[in-house]
Amino acid sequence: MDVFFVTLEQMLLLFFYIAIGFAFRKSGIVKENLAAVLATLETFVFLPMLCFNTFSTNMTVENVVNKWPIIVVSSVLLVAVYAVSIPTARLFAKDRAGRAIFIYSFVIPNVGYIGYPLVEAVFGSEALFDFMMFCLPLNIFIYTVGINMLTGRTKLSLKTIFNPTIISIIIGSVVGLTGLKMPSLITGITSAGAACMAPAAMILTGYVLARSPLKKMLANPKMYLAALMRLIIFPAVFGALVWLFCFLTGIGTSHVFLAVTAMCLPMGLNSVVFPEAAGLDGTLGAQSSFISNVLGIITIPLVFALISALGITP
Repeated sequence: MDVFFVTLEQMLLLFFYIAIGFAFRKSGIVKENLAAVLATLETFVFLPMLCFNTFSTNMTVENVVNKWPIIVVSSVLLVAVYAVSIPTARLFAKDRAGRAIFIYSFVIPNVGYIGYPLVEAVFGSEALFDFMMFCLPLNIFIYTVGINMLTGRTKLSLKTIFNPTIISIIIGSVVGLTGLKMPSLITGITSAGAACMAPAAMILTGYVLARSPLKKMLANPKMYLAALMRLIIFPAVFGALVWLFCFLTGIGTSHVFLAVTAMCLPMGLNSVVFPEAAGLDGTLGAQSSFISNVLGIITIPLVFALISALGITP
């Protein structure tokens, strides 16, 4: 119950900032370009600083030697979830664009805007490092297969692959592995920027979700089923499969925590952002994201409390 209430408190804190962004959009008290400004700050400043801080502190030779199985487990899970999501998406959409949104939403959780700040707040910076390592294959998927899937592109772009987040992870890893001591001014700047990541991300989330009429987003019953699959069924099914995989391979079942944490997060916002950036309709993505993010306020604390009770911890 302690884990439940700690997680619930963090979810409510994050949802408070989501509500601020939602209110900004609905009231019209801020300009239309707020989403673009916040997204730019997140992409080029706040999230890269959080990634740099985490990897420069925790990416040591010892951690690389001991924690490489995290990437293996995450990659296997990614392939499994993607394979299951393709036929599952046909239950929710018949057109290609709609299926692409549901496939992406089932495969990619909201790790950047909710996962990272939540894991750090509840379980600490070391757990955040493990979780970021676990999410590396997901990030590669997002900026290769994912962005092409949502925008209808046919060619990969080095510019999207080597984005500020990936670059900051690489630089942070080099700093951590070499043991390079950064000047206090640099660490102060990156720490201050990293602290802004969660509030700015949540305000952006609320602002994006408020683009569609609230009644319209709540009216589609399929969205509730899709959200429950993402928040409840996927964590249970794939958490069990990861446990079995780790048990059979002898890797160790501690990776189950990372898998369940990733799987129990709500649907990400790129299903809204990427299509709209390409001039496509992001309404379907907004509907699914909104419902899953709201339901996640209760389901995520329940999942965290359950896995803690089962002894599945970082």
